[in-house]
Amino acid sequence: MAEPVDTTSVAALVNDKVLASLRADPALQTLFAGDVRAWDNAPNAGPYPHIVLGELQGIPEVADGYRGDDVVLTLHVWDQPDPPSLGKRRCIAIADAAEACLLDLEITVPFHRLVEASPEGSLHINDAPNGGLIKHSIVNIRWLTEPIPPGA
Repeated sequence: MAEPVDTTSVAALVNDKVLASLRADPALQTLFAGDVRAWDNAPNAGPYPHIVLGELQGIPEVADGYRGDDVVLTLHVWDQPDPPSLGKRRCIAIADAAEACLLDLEITVPFHRLVEASPEGSLHINDAPNGGLIKHSIVNIRWLTEPIPPGA
């Protein structure tokens, strides 16, 4: 009898779980005063602060005769502090809380197990076209999975 074929995309599963995890995270709920505005596609002129799921890259990880998946998500945090003298502080705090939330994300994929979740760096910038008043944090997170051996 043939082994079951895994037809579940790890990247698609990560995308589906990320939004729910961000919205339910207590630290983010505190920073957002209850309503975590996190979207896959942000509405035009969405209220600040907010989180937008960015690029999601699935990379096959082939080693020792098996195929795992390496998934990297780019997360964008946007803020327009009031007053502007607050600078990037809240944007960075939200980015740090989102990263901590997602590093604890439970990824369950048929026939795979999570090997590791790791931060891949962050960048905190001023949005120049808006006179630097809009703050933007970019966070990259990586999940590595490997197949579960048959019979394990």
